[in-house]
Amino acid sequence: MPMRLAEPRRCLFCLCIGGESDVLPIISEGPATVSFVNPRQFEHGQALVVTRRHAPTILDLSEDEAAALMEAVRQTAHTLARAYDPDGMTVYQNNGVASLQEIPHVHFHVVPRRDGSPYALPPQISGISPAVTPPGVVRPPEELRATAAEIRAHAAAPLP
Repeated sequence: MPMRLAEPRRCLFCLCIGGESDVLPIISEGPATVSFVNPRQFEHGQALVVTRRHAPTILDLSEDEAAALMEAVRQTAHTLARAYDPDGMTVYQNNGVASLQEIPHVHFHVVPRRDGSPYALPPQISGISPAVTPPGVVRPPEELRATAAEIRAHAAAPLP
């Protein structure tokens, strides 16, 4: 039985990838993937890594897309580590409404973490409904663009 998926009017990630929206500032782009700054900054620098091709869940990826996506996640994690020197890094991915996937386009969350964060677990892991996002978590566009520039400034260093 297929997973139940959210039904947005149009896919936000596809709109941003296609240049129809700039609501998600781009951190990096590759042939098969794009990384964005997440507008919900539970932790400063939280990023999203998506496939260019619209694929609703991880089960819909080809082997090549899955490999490219995981490499982009790894590169994004390295870039965030250089940019923020975090105490830890949380990487997670949700599939279907039951897992609180809001945008049915496969994506990973890459989150630089700090000891003492008020968010023990990201909301999609802890089961907090996206409708109850705490005040101040959704950041204004100009701040998101500045965060993307801050992260991009650390992207050019060679990976270990």
